[in-house]
Amino acid sequence: MHDSLRKSSSFLILSSSVGALFGFGFWLICAHLTSSTQIGYSTTLIAYISLISTVTTLGLSNAVIRFLPNHQNKDEYFGTALAITFASTLIIGSLLIETIKYLSPKLNFAISSPEIFGLLLSFLVLTSIGSIASSSLLAQKDAKNIFVMALWMYPLRIILPFFFHNLKIEEILTIILLSTLIGTAYEFYILYKKHHKKLKINISSLSDTYKFTFGNLTGTIFGILPGTLIPIIVLNRLGPRLAAFFYIAMLFASLLGIICSSSAQAFLSEASNDKDTTRYMHHFVKGFKNLYSLLVPAALFMAIIGTQLLRFYGYAYYSNGAILLILLCVASLFIGINWLGDSLLNVQKRPLAYGAMNFVNALLVVVAVYGFASKGLMAVGFSWLGAQAVTVIIYLLLQYKFIKTYKLATPL
Repeated sequence: MHDSLRKSSSFLILSSSVGALFGFGFWLICAHLTSSTQIGYSTTLIAYISLISTVTTLGLSNAVIRFLPNHQNKDEYFGTALAITFASTLIIGSLLIETIKYLSPKLNFAISSPEIFGLLLSFLVLTSIGSIASSSLLAQKDAKNIFVMALWMYPLRIILPFFFHNLKIEEILTIILLSTLIGTAYEFYILYKKHHKKLKINISSLSDTYKFTFGNLTGTIFGILPGTLIPIIVLNRLGPRLAAFFYIAMLFASLLGIICSSSAQAFLSEASNDKDTTRYMHHFVKGFKNLYSLLVPAALFMAIIGTQLLRFYGYAYYSNGAILLILLCVASLFIGINWLGDSLLNVQKRPLAYGAMNFVNALLVVVAVYGFASKGLMAVGFSWLGAQAVTVIIYLLLQYKFIKTYKLATPL
C-alpha cells in the first residue's frame, strides 16, 4: 500500500467490489420479491442510463484524471468540468432517455410514465456529476474516499427494499436513486473539505483538452456500448426472462471487470502524475503485473464458485447462466488487456486512436452478439469472448512500435 499505483487500484477495486457484492444482495432480494420480468425491464433501463451518462459527461471524466494533477488552477478546471456536465446531463440526457422507445419498443411504457422518467433523469444527473467527482478524487490520489463513498452508498440497497410493500420498476429505481444520492453527497463533501474550497467556472480552462475530451467522449461511448446495448439486444431477441438471467450472470462477471477498469484507471492516474514521459512504459508494466496478479485467480474463482452461487437466485438462473458466466470469465482475461490499452492511449495523448479502438471493439461485440443472440445465451457468451480476443490482437498491432522501443524487462 506504500506504492501509489497499487494503493489507488486497490481502493478502486474495493469500492467497486463493495458495489458489486451489495448489488448481488440487492438483486437477490429482488429475485425473491418480484418477477424476473420486472427485473429484466429494470436492469435494461439501468444499463441504458449508464450508456447515456457516458455521453452527458462529454469525455470529461478521463480528462479530469489526465489533466487536473498538473493544472495551475484545479478549482477552476474541476468547477468548469462539473458545470458543463450538469448542464449537458439535463439537456442531452432528457432527449436521450426519450430515444429508448426506438431502441426497444417494449420499454415505451417507461417513457410514458412521468414518475419513471423523472427517476431515470434524476439518477442520470447523479451518475454523471458523481463520475466527475470520482475522477477528481482519483486524479489527486484520494481513491480512499471513493472506497468510503461506496460504504455509504451500496449497503443502503439491501436495506431499503424492506421499506416497500412491493417491488416494481418504480420502487427498484427509487432505491437505487436514494442510495446514489447519499454516495454522491459524500464525495462532494470530501471534495469541498480537502480539495476544492472555491469552485470557479472558466470555459477557457479546458481549451487545451478539447481534442482529448472529444476523443474520450466518442471512445467512452463506444467502450460502454457492448455492456449497455447487449442487454437490450438480449431483451429484444430472447425476451425479458432471459434478459434477467443474462444480467445476473453479467453482474457476477462485472467483479472481474472491476479489477480491469480499476487497474487501468490507476495506471492512467499514476502516469499522468509523472512528468517524465520516458517512464510511461515503467508504469504500464507495473499496471500489467498488478492487474493479472489479481485477475487470473479471480477469474478462476468466479468460474468455479460464482457459477454455483447463481443457484441462490433460483435454479433457472443457474441452468441458463452458468455456462454464460464461464465464457464471460474467460473473456475478462482479454478485456483486461483492452482496458490497459485504452489507458495507454490516453497517457500517450492519442484521443483519436482511443476513440477508433473503442469503436472497433463495440462494433465487433455488438455485431457478433446481434448475429447469434437468437441461438441463446451460450451463443451470446461465445460472441462476446471472440470479439474481445480479436480486439486484443488489434491493440498489440497498434502498439507494436511502442512495445518494441521500450524493454519490458526494465527493472521496476
